[in-house]
Amino acid sequence: MPQIAYLRLLIVFLSFMPHFFALSVVVCVLLAGPLCGQNALATAEALAADGNYQASNTLLQDYIANHPARRYDLGRAWWLLSANYLRDQQLEKARYANAQSILLRRQFSPTDLAENYLREAEIELAAKNPARALQAAEQGLQMPVADAELYVLLHLAAARAHAAQQQFARVDTYLETTASILAIELPPCSPAAIEAYYTAAELELLRGNEAAARHWYVQALCYDRNLARLRELFARIYALPPNG
Repeated sequence: MPQIAYLRLLIVFLSFMPHFFALSVVVCVLLAGPLCGQNALATAEALAADGNYQASNTLLQDYIANHPARRYDLGRAWWLLSANYLRDQQLEKARYANAQSILLRRQFSPTDLAENYLREAEIELAAKNPARALQAAEQGLQMPVADAELYVLLHLAAARAHAAQQQFARVDTYLETTASILAIELPPCSPAAIEAYYTAAELELLRGNEAAARHWYVQALCYDRNLARLRELFARIYALPPNG
């Protein structure tokens, strides 16, 4: 027990030190105690959020290999792994990981499957398969989704899929539903709301409505702090070079 207590203090201490954060993960993986098993998925998610995808992948793969009995947690581990592969544009690996997650999650709550259908839609959009993306988004919307942010993101994925097929009347339907949800259930600074501003701006650009795109850019500017993404959207709206 003293060793576990010491390990707990060590990991907490190192987690507050950016230059040594990866070391805390290494300690966790090597010792593989009860504390590490409980926190492995959260640590992998935090690593990915910091852009440390390789370290996150290693931790997730080790977790999957070493905890075959934790089927519910394995479903989430595969889902997180699919996100990392998608960010790295390894689409086949992302598909496989998401499919493994679906196989496991079907044994538990259908609510979790909505996350997988959203991931599938995102993968197919990245692969330029809008029909398959739309099918996945609509499957997700058929799930009992209690999370308003997830519900919004599924609508946005469906809107992007319709836009890729030049079906702008359907785009408007999904965006209107999104706006209604945001007005009632989510603050304007929520991650889903910010994603909605960017999506609306990008879709308005697709149909050549620069005035509407500027409106949504201003909304994103008010609430988001991702300067790189704001700059990229600004450049697209005003037809500037990305580094201009």
